[in-house]
Formats: sequence, C-alpha cells, structure tokens
Amino acid sequence: MHGLRKEKVEKLKELHSKGLNDRQIAEKIGCSAVTVSIQRRYKLHLGANPHDKYAVSSFRPFFSDVEVGYISGILDGEGAIMLHKYKWKGGVNIYPQIQIANTSQELIKWLRGSMNIGKIKVKRQRSHYKPLYILYIFKQKDIEQFLEFILPFLRVKRDLAKKVLEFCKLRLSKPRGVKTHSPKEEKLYEEVKRLQCRNLENQRAKEGGENLTPEEEEEEGTEGEEGGEEGEEE
Repeated sequence: MHGLRKEKVEKLKELHSKGLNDRQIAEKIGCSAVTVSIQRRYKLHLGANPHDKYAVSSFRPFFSDVEVGYISGILDGEGAIMLHKYKWKGGVNIYPQIQIANTSQELIKWLRGSMNIGKIKVKRQRSHYKPLYILYIFKQKDIEQFLEFILPFLRVKRDLAKKVLEFCKLRLSKPRGVKTHSPKEEKLYEEVKRLQCRNLENQRAKEGGENLTPEEEEEEGTEGEEGGEEGEEE
C-alpha cells in the first residue's frame, strides 16, 4: 500500500473537508483512489463523505460491472476464502487467507495489478496440464477491503466471506501485537470450518461424487498433484 508525501496528505485533508470523494481527491493530487482511501481510513481516520458512492469499496471504481461479475464467479467457483489455525509454542494462531487460481497468467496479473494486493505463485503441474497461477491475499487489511468490495456479488461463498470479513474486523480493531484470540474469533473459525464442509458437500452432490471433509479433500488434491512444483512469480 502506498503512502503520500506530507504536502499531499495536507491537500487530501483540505479537499476531504470540502466534501470531495476519494476519486475526486485522487484526480486533484495525482494518485489512485485506492491510495486516497487507505490514507483517509487507516492513517487519518476520516470517514467517507456522504455523497461518495464509492465509499463501500475503494476497489470498485476500477472495475466494470462485467469484470466484477467475472471476478466473483472465479472466486465462487475456483477460489478459496479461509481461516487457518496452527499451534506454536506460545499458543494458537488463526489467520485469514484468500486464494484465486486460474490457468491464465494474464488474468491473475491483471487482477493483482488492478488492486495492488497479494502475491502470485505458479504451480507447475504434470506436463499435459497448464501451469496454475494463484493469487494469494494474506494481509488482513487487504482481505477486509477485497471482501467488502466483492461480497455483494458472491453467491456460493457469501456466508463464508461474511464470517471471514467479521474475523478481520475483529482482529484489526485490536492493538498491534495481540496474538491471543477471543472466544468470538474461535467461534468464527469453527463456523468457517462448518461452512467449508457444507460447500464441499454441495459441490460433491452436484458432481455426483462422495462427500469429503476439508482434510480429506486436501489429501485427495495432494495425491492428484503428484510431481507438481510450486514457484513464486516476480
């Protein structure tokens, strides 16, 4: 996420006080609306102006309705919205992650470049399969922004996205460095896990296959990808 020089920050505050929205401010000071939104929300703690129709998501101005529908369709069908849990010597850590995968390198690069979030990794598969390009979004602020942007357009994973978004907001409301998790956060993790099981069952039912747990699904995927390699793309 990009910062702004002091003079631009002062100009941002001045224009915001006059009622301009993020896109209008961005045009005046010569940066992106995403940068203005991040500076306003997280650095200056200023609310969106009442007439700012893009206040719900700073990503929205950069995508047409067709593109938003396409992105939500990929996330609903081939993407993943998750809460991971792992144990360490100091306790238990829960963290969110979003993955969007596609065999089109151009699509994944366009998506990352448009929003300036996440990291792309390449999964090399067997010779008769195309490489799989995966956009990983793992910073909680990025996940919060992305889910606020895409949530109204999701169908299959909407409930899952709501739970993960709620988790991100809870974590971001806490002071930096707090590693313990509240009972509410633990509950959200269990709810997300149940929703993942339900989505897998529904998917298996549509495909006419057996129902698998997320753990069994992961094992099956590992077996099917034998010999694959994963690398990071610059």
